[in-house]
Amino acid sequence: MPKKKKYRYQTLLDMRERAKKEAMIWVDARRKQLREAEIELERREQEVSECRARQRAAEAKMRERSLEVVAGHKFQIHYQHLDHLKEQEQQLVHRAAQQQQVVARASADVEAALAALVEAVRKVKMIEKHREGWMLKVRLEETRREQKVADEIGAIIHVQRRSG
Repeated sequence: MPKKKKYRYQTLLDMRERAKKEAMIWVDARRKQLREAEIELERREQEVSECRARQRAAEAKMRERSLEVVAGHKFQIHYQHLDHLKEQEQQLVHRAAQQQQVVARASADVEAALAALVEAVRKVKMIEKHREGWMLKVRLEETRREQKVADEIGAIIHVQRRSG
């Protein structure tokens, strides 16, 4: 009985399967980075909101105190505090904008990783389809060979019965 034929592109199929697995890992890693970047963006936007709330509270406190008779140096302290809060807000807004860019890059990375995964899957399917056709052809050849052997055995038996 002849030994089983080995698929000639098996090495290529194995390589493409590995590439597909690596692409899946890459997609998962990029999605994780995107989630982390989005969480960080939410945190930074929350910081901006909290800073603005502190500004409103400080302004309300200053207005409340302005109704009282307060020394001029205390107003100066309030104005300095408000200026500090406004600077802090600007820095936080800038950091949030930077994080939005990080999120956009991470999103683009996810899209690129997904495109690579789709391509890897397409290549694997292409080789698998070829392999299925090859396996069908091998089975057909094997069936024909077996049928030929069976026919030859049948012919030999028929000749032996006639002569004997």
